[in-house]
Amino acid sequence: VSGWMQGNTNGSIGTNTTSSTSPSSPATPFPLKEDLEIHIQGTDHQIIDPLRHQKEARVVERANRAIKELNNAIIAHRTVSTGRILPSGDIILRTEGLEDVEQLARAAQDWCLSFGGKATIKRRTYRVVMNGVNCQLNLAAAPARIKADNLGRLASAPTAITYTGWLLGP
Repeated sequence: VSGWMQGNTNGSIGTNTTSSTSPSSPATPFPLKEDLEIHIQGTDHQIIDPLRHQKEARVVERANRAIKELNNAIIAHRTVSTGRILPSGDIILRTEGLEDVEQLARAAQDWCLSFGGKATIKRRTYRVVMNGVNCQLNLAAAPARIKADNLGRLASAPTAITYTGWLLGP
């Protein structure tokens, strides 16, 4: 397109006139495959073993049917697109979007039961190392303080701080 950067003298393209206050970059529009996966653990072998010898579509059908049968307006329109059974009996389901993963994970205690009475979603965990933190902070109070200091960033995703500790030294 001819002249698409007219009037832009610094070579960058601005989308609005206000600057962002967030120090982190925006989320990638193309999430990683792992971000679109739901890992179900604690499945019942009596339910899973017959599905092993059938097509992948049977696992997907079972998950989508369980989601629809809940009649939960928040997840009723959500679906999984692919699925596979791991040798351990765990199941990996994949959705088409991050919002689907988040909403299905929040309602997992209901629809995951179609794979066994003890089936739950295995939550992904992340290690975070922070530099420049006051190490005099009480470790028992650290999770609450970290959440309070980062409330805006952590509000959009279910977050749990499961461990805090100090790595002191060079």
